[in-house]
Amino acid sequence: MSGTSGIEPAYEPTADILDSLEEGVCVLNNDLRVVRVNASLERICNRPHTQIIGSLLGEINPAFANAELSRALENSLRDGHRRRVELEARSEVDIYAQPTGLWLILRDPGSRKAMEQQLRDRDEILRLAEQSAGIGVWDIDLASQMVRGTPQFWRIIGLPPTKEAVPLETTRDRRLPEDRERVAKGFSAVVSNHAESFEMEYRIRRPDGQIRWIFGFRSENIDPTLSASRIRTAMLSPSARHRATGSLKRGGNSGKQGATDR
Repeated sequence: MSGTSGIEPAYEPTADILDSLEEGVCVLNNDLRVVRVNASLERICNRPHTQIIGSLLGEINPAFANAELSRALENSLRDGHRRRVELEARSEVDIYAQPTGLWLILRDPGSRKAMEQQLRDRDEILRLAEQSAGIGVWDIDLASQMVRGTPQFWRIIGLPPTKEAVPLETTRDRRLPEDRERVAKGFSAVVSNHAESFEMEYRIRRPDGQIRWIFGFRSENIDPTLSASRIRTAMLSPSARHRATGSLKRGGNSGKQGATDR
């Protein structure tokens, strides 16, 4: 449980909120003595709050006996500016000035490494799901007319994956001339009408000369946080769409060829 004593800061979140944070939180009064800590800081310092409250930082953890940190604390008390200090073992302390003292947010390397690993695991799961489903996602900046795509997106259209933004014409040039105007008009209508969803099938010619049918779609669930100047869409091959839905529209004797996912 977090502890508190002496002068409290002007803004005081509840103990439950502070204790839910992975980062260590420490509040100092104007004498730079600890008046409040959360559970994470108790864990980082390996001692209960009863042994921390009233102490100077250097007395509760040797890592805090740092000349640069001491200067930053004094300067923030004087000028009210926010500062960040890097400690040993890649720990960081963010300092926020308050009328009654300072708030310190400590990020220890253990929690950071765990968070980084969780992000890597999540990205790997998403990558495998995307690849197995045969879905590629691309993000268009309407102002700059630049595109970023996932690796699976580039594989579908036959171009080498890249993390860099490329001109929109790079993807448009892959479309067959007979389909370009139809797709362009449909896309323009989606943008101008702020449509939340659309579906369209068209053909592309990959760099190896193969012609593939592509199913492009956008759903309101794909990009709920994007601004009006950006649009995120997804594409998949008709073969992947067929696997997902169990049916595929085919017009007459069109000779559509399912796009490979590789």
